[in-house]
Amino acid sequence: APTPFNATLHLRAEVPAGEVRLAVYDLSGRLVDVLAEGPHAGGSLLATWKGRNASGADVPSGVYFLRLETAEGALARKAVLLR
Repeated sequence: APTPFNATLHLRAEVPAGEVRLAVYDLSGRLVDVLAEGPHAGGSLLATWKGRNASGADVPSGVYFLRLETAEGALARKAVLLR
């Protein structure tokens, strides 16, 4: 929350114990950044995306997809970045 967002997007999800991956993709399906990856004890997963790619450069305004993958499956949500 919030979306659309300008500077910072805060993400919170309840996830099972095990491997977790939370990544941001652009409309073309290209990976923009990985916000969380690796083992997780289960419970709340908190992450922040500041509208930057993996190199730290600002990405342009647009629609991005946040994809959360766990052992139980995957979930995707849309986020709109307005600069």
